[in-house]
Amino acid sequence: MTKVIGVRFRTAGKVYFFDPLQLEIKRGDHVIVETARGIEFGTVVAGVHEVEDDKVIQPLKPVMRIAGERYRAGGCQQGEGKGSLQDL
Repeated sequence: MTKVIGVRFRTAGKVYFFDPLQLEIKRGDHVIVETARGIEFGTVVAGVHEVEDDKVIQPLKPVMRIAGERYRAGGCQQGEGKGSLQDL
């Protein structure tokens, strides 16, 4: 079993698994993660839980950090991707 969180980047988009590391992450939090498309801002839709190893694509990418007020207040929206986060 692998510990993961579920993150969604668009309102009705697919849920992707990330490694929560030692962070206390709960449903509804916003996180910064690195994806194949670059650094992205997403919403946690499934808090820390365990899933079967065969359901996880390895290597599991870690959460970079929990997004603070700076990202939410700065106008960064889900799915805006790398350029928006670097501008903040």
